[in-house]
Amino acid sequence: MSLLLAGLLLAGIVSTGALTAPATAAPGDPPPPLSMRELGSSPTVSFPGQQGEVSLSLAVPPGLIPTEIRGTAQFPTFVTGGTVDVLQEGRLISRTPIDAAVNSPIALSLRGIRVERNAVDLVLRTYLRTAGSRTRPPPGPSSC
Repeated sequence: MSLLLAGLLLAGIVSTGALTAPATAAPGDPPPPLSMRELGSSPTVSFPGQQGEVSLSLAVPPGLIPTEIRGTAQFPTFVTGGTVDVLQEGRLISRTPIDAAVNSPIALSLRGIRVERNAVDLVLRTYLRTAGSRTRPPPGPSSC
């Protein structure tokens, strides 16, 4: 399975000079989404097998807090759905269902994630259901 991650939505107050807002933005408007490339990461994340895990480290501009990662889920036709978990230091941040439609949009919530030294270290974990398979639901979080 691959996730094509379009960008990271950020919330917060932008430090002077950290980002340039569009000329049409009104005071108090949220900052625009940043692409994964702008954050120093590949826009594509691939997961091995029916259950996979990938670590990501994303740069976060000073004064901002990430709120979600948006992208497109791409997987083989025999996948009928599943979930993507976002974890930080073993703590479940969010669990998002995967739509079985081809190239379906996905938004992974990052609410509650901690930013340290202008970066976020997180783990994305997938659990995929496949046609004809009997899979157990993903285990609940060990600690929240």
